[in-house]
Amino acid sequence: MNNYCSQKFWWLTVDLEKQTTASCCTATEEQIDKNWIKDNPGKLFNTPSLIRDRELFLEDKRVPNCDVCWKAEDAGITSRRLSLESNLKTHTDLYSTPSVLHFIVSSDCNLTCSYCSKQFSSSWAQDIVKNGSYNVSSDVNRYQMTTRDRVIFKMSQKELENAPTRSLLLNEVTLLNYDKIIITGGEPFLYLNLFNLIKNLNATTTIEIWTGLGVNSKRLSSEIEKIKSIPNVCIVISAENINELYEFNRFGHTYHQFCKNLEILKESSIPLKFNATMSNTTIFGLADFIENYQDYDISFQLCLHPTFLSPNVLDSESKHRVLESLSIYKERLKSLFETVPQDYTIDQKIELTNFIKEFAKRRNLSLDIFPKSFIKWINE
Repeated sequence: MNNYCSQKFWWLTVDLEKQTTASCCTATEEQIDKNWIKDNPGKLFNTPSLIRDRELFLEDKRVPNCDVCWKAEDAGITSRRLSLESNLKTHTDLYSTPSVLHFIVSSDCNLTCSYCSKQFSSSWAQDIVKNGSYNVSSDVNRYQMTTRDRVIFKMSQKELENAPTRSLLLNEVTLLNYDKIIITGGEPFLYLNLFNLIKNLNATTTIEIWTGLGVNSKRLSSEIEKIKSIPNVCIVISAENINELYEFNRFGHTYHQFCKNLEILKESSIPLKFNATMSNTTIFGLADFIENYQDYDISFQLCLHPTFLSPNVLDSESKHRVLESLSIYKERLKSLFETVPQDYTIDQKIELTNFIKEFAKRRNLSLDIFPKSFIKWINE
């Protein structure tokens, strides 16, 4: 058995808003101990809990806060750990330096993407505050607001910016050097301090800004005009559908506005690429999306959390049709072709059914954009 994962040794996620860190984008976040950080400057990536986790990996034991990958692998699905080949033992020193910094600058976002949650979208949080929690027992915290969530939700960006732990975190990350910095949200182009943050980062480091383009064109143009003066910046556009499927899975944005904002980016000198998240509701239109944006570099990642949104939780006819439509991209989508045929549990189907119906109802969306076999299956 190989339970090792190298990401604990080279990936650092810092959520400025929630004041947490994590060792990859799917690991459970850890609340910052500001007193420990004050007493141990420069050791944000070598906290006692991270050292313990690395010890477990080097002993070939599973780390509890990496449950997303373990659940996927136990179900025969390619996890993030395996897709990045992080199971190869590349790091063995307990005390390490991150090569990738993932900055979550804010949860401010105009979209409620079907596979997102309150953690990464203020619009998702607004939905839960207004309409209540979702009936999802496997990941209750994802779809309900805690007391701490509600406190943060009511705070303005200016109030969050003035939080003492925030300046401590910003100071910590500047003490380290990285090969790449990834900036996400929320929607980064809604973050009021985006330009100042980027210009103060290491100018020789590659900086990726991940955006869903869910912002009005005037604001986007203004931000792009400032950012394009900074070297080594690349924009990664998060999308996987076109037309009606885009507007369902990226609710809060029209496909027309998305295309308009894309034109603004194309007119700038900033390099662009796409990242597509493959869930069971986004893969129906994935072939059309790939064909439409074939001139761009597109990366793909499986949606494995929550598990009921995994691409294998589908009726058999939909599975067949989706894989057939994507057959010419089989080599590029190897993890998807390995995942879709896997079995799902009855509980996963029930939770998907409850979730997708409630998601559509709250937004006055029709499920008729999906294949008839899928609709029939969730109504059985």
